[in-house]
Amino acid sequence: MQVQKFLFDGREGEVFHLQDMSNPSISLTLTKVESPEELILQRARQQGVREPFSVLFCGSLEPFLPQHMYTLQHDELGMIEMFLVPVKQDENGYYYEAVFG
Repeated sequence: MQVQKFLFDGREGEVFHLQDMSNPSISLTLTKVESPEELILQRARQQGVREPFSVLFCGSLEPFLPQHMYTLQHDELGMIEMFLVPVKQDENGYYYEAVFG
């Protein structure tokens, strides 16, 4: 399945489970789905390529997930592979971003 923005639209607050055999109980909550400015979207449409977007997830403070390719499981979407990058930390946990272009 090709990952597209519409798959994540309206799913903020939903939980995705990390498919990691060493720690199968890691969950990430989708906190934001973001598109770039309209000019970039128009160029993507004109070129016939996937519209760029990013998703932001929040996970707990433990364990910290390093920048890496991960497989996430969602109850409705199934398994989705994405490259997650840690981008910030606050009292809620670590935040991880995946960018699709």
